[in-house]
Amino acid sequence: MKHSIAIFSICVFLLGISANIKAQEGSEGSDAAELAKQTANPLANMISLPVQFNFNFGLGEYNRTQTLINLMPVIPYPLTKKINVINRIILPILIQPDVSQESGSTFGLGDINYSMFFTPAKAGKLIWGIGPALNIPTRTNNLLGSPEFGIGPSLIALTMPGNWAIGLTANNVWSYANSNLSALFSQVFVVYTFPSAWFVQMMPTITANWNAPEGQQWSIPLGANMGKVVMFGKQPVKFIGGGSYYVKAPDNGPTWQLFFQTVFLFPKRKG
Repeated sequence: MKHSIAIFSICVFLLGISANIKAQEGSEGSDAAELAKQTANPLANMISLPVQFNFNFGLGEYNRTQTLINLMPVIPYPLTKKINVINRIILPILIQPDVSQESGSTFGLGDINYSMFFTPAKAGKLIWGIGPALNIPTRTNNLLGSPEFGIGPSLIALTMPGNWAIGLTANNVWSYANSNLSALFSQVFVVYTFPSAWFVQMMPTITANWNAPEGQQWSIPLGANMGKVVMFGKQPVKFIGGGSYYVKAPDNGPTWQLFFQTVFLFPKRKG
């Protein structure tokens, strides 16, 4: 099943990238290029629905594969004339292999990660947002998440000189009823957008479980990906694909990863 999902994701990515490349000329091409640049900013005032497929390979002694599908809606709204609120939700769906066996896996929902960012409505040279992050225990199986509710601070900071976007986002959540949950989620990102609406980026997701034994806390993938914003009629869609190698992971963690993402964009209409 996991190989079928991987093949399907690759096909969707390639078809989406190729579909409308010749059609994007004139104003449509300009609109796509502008949207590609806007979406490099995680605090952009735009509703979007990313659907992300992650395939993590090489888990455990039997080199098992984990499939992680993230639904990640982004919903902004103006709190005041000077402050926007950006709501970012990550809803994970997992196929978690039994790393101690050659076969067998658990399918279900993981914990929801919710972040709220308060950010200036008018961005300066430094674009920033701060707010709370929540770990909501929605897992359908104990193997797919923590039973603890967690809360902690979250931040995003970036700058966008020219066609570049350079920044970081990070949050750390703790459980307050006990000390069973203490986890870091972070991304450092570097994005370059071309006038053709193509872009290349490095955006490793770096995580840490502070309760894990020494030497087993960090997961650090390094890699690159690329993509393009295409127009399906008046509907813009952003496609991304790439891969990473884990330079640091727990003993039973993955060795490398494939990543594909489709983002449905809902910009405000002009006029």
